[in-house]
Parts: sequence; structure tokens; C-alpha cells
Amino acid sequence: MTGFTLPTGAPGAQILGVGDYRPARVMDNVEISTLVDTSDTWIRERTGIVTRRLAATDESVVDMATAAAAKALAAAGVSAHEIDLVLVATCSQLERLPGAAPVVASRLGIPSPGALDVNAACAGFCYALAHASDAVRTGTA
Repeated sequence: MTGFTLPTGAPGAQILGVGDYRPARVMDNVEISTLVDTSDTWIRERTGIVTRRLAATDESVVDMATAAAAKALAAAGVSAHEIDLVLVATCSQLERLPGAAPVVASRLGIPSPGALDVNAACAGFCYALAHASDAVRTGTA
């Protein structure tokens, strides 16, 4: 096999806007070291991590994804009615059903999208991005 080349004029996919959400609670390495047998130095030397954000007990993956997606739509200048597909990459959705993606779509006012969760741990973002690109390039979204 020599590889796959898109035909001339084939549709492409691009990122038009991004959004983020960071929970308010910050936990530093010193606080973590009171919970488990570690130290600030040990964590910094091995990971470079100094602090991390923790969701509040009343904040869900859906809450955070909805906030970030709303910012991405605004940054892109895109209306919710223009969205055909919603993908949420997570392996920390607390409820089995409904998935996070359909709930995010509903909260954003997206009328009738395809919606699915990609549960692939750290690789989930890469798989979701590839799936979104393929959906755009093939014309299904």
C-alpha cells in the first residue's frame, strides 16, 4: 500500500475556535503530600507539576464540557444550530446513561446533532479529534 491521498478539492477540516474551563479549586503538591506518601520535590522532579485543578463536588464533566464548548462556539463565531456532531472525550462520566455528549448538546441548544462519548482515557482527545475531522471530511457532519 502506498498511502492514501485526498483527491483534489476534497473537503478539509479545521479548528475554528477553542474554549477552556478550569475549576476554581487549586491543590498544590504540599496539600497532596498530606494525603499520600509523597513530597512537593518528588512530584516536581518527576512530572513538573506544581498545582492542579479539582472540580467542586457539584461540578460534573458535563458542566465543565458545556462551559468550554460554549466558549469554543463563541470564539469560532458559530451558532449552536450550525453544529452537526458533538463529541466528548472522557472516561470520568459518573452516569452510564445518558452519555455526556448528548447532555452537553442539549444544554448548548444544539437541535439534533449526532452525539457520542469517546472513552479512551488519555488518548480520547486524539481519537475524538480524528473522528471529528473524518466526519467533516466525509460530509457526515
